[in-house]
Amino acid sequence: VRVNTTIEAFNGVDAVAIITDWPEFRSINWGLVYNLMSDHIVIDGRNMLNKVHLLENGYDYYCIGK
Repeated sequence: VRVNTTIEAFNGVDAVAIITDWPEFRSINWGLVYNLMSDHIVIDGRNMLNKVHLLENGYDYYCIGK
């Protein structure tokens, strides 16, 4: 699937895996993204996201290496 923006990539997905530490992934509006996703699974391969924030907002959060 080709998208024009980072936010578009979340539309209808069950899960997202963050595997690069690009700045745009640090500034994702997780409140907006929640409403776009079918399920709410976040896999943080860089340990760069705020685990507490994601869990408090209804996400299933998994990190690699911790």
